Amino acid sequence: MKSIIRYFSCISAAALILLAVGSASAGESVVEVNSVTLISSPGESETRILAMPELPLEATGIVIDRVLLCLSVEPQTEDTSFIPIRAYALGTEWSPGTVAWDSPWEEDGGDIDEDTYAECLVTVPETQDVAIDITDLYGRWLDGRLPYYGFMLALSPSALDDFTIVRENDSGPYATIVIQYSPTPTE
Repeated sequence: MKSIIRYFSCISAAALILLAVGSASAGESVVEVNSVTLISSPGESETRILAMPELPLEATGIVIDRVLLCLSVEPQTEDTSFIPIRAYALGTEWSPGTVAWDSPWEEDGGDIDEDTYAECLVTVPETQDVAIDITDLYGRWLDGRLPYYGFMLALSPSALDDFTIVRENDSGPYATIVIQYSPTPTE
């Protein structure tokens, strides 16, 4: 994975998803991911993208309906190979200035729960906007089942090709996180 990153506004993608599932949210909060850190394995055969944006981790009086991680990617493939991109919750505190493939992790490449992730399939060999549904991960951060140390983007072990995150003119956020919510129902 390389770090060419293009701004992508997820508002329209979130609206399309809401229309598709027939749900509407009473409110929406958008968090910009303005900083990412790349770590690569020895020999650079694998690369991971780490981010730890400041997320609102209190939800008093509201119900979280959906949380989308929105970004623009460019598959590194010539055909229509499926490229599964996964978002994992990180399980260890880390710092952008000192993190590496083998540090501070217990497992090389980052401490994650390999059974708890969100996934998106990229299938066409052109730049495209994607929205990864991280509602479950956010809910786990919100209720304390998982500590919040940020997240990692990585390819699924089944991926045959790679992808690049695209950022327009090297400005704007790397991605956005759209948190859709509604008021807590009253009895």
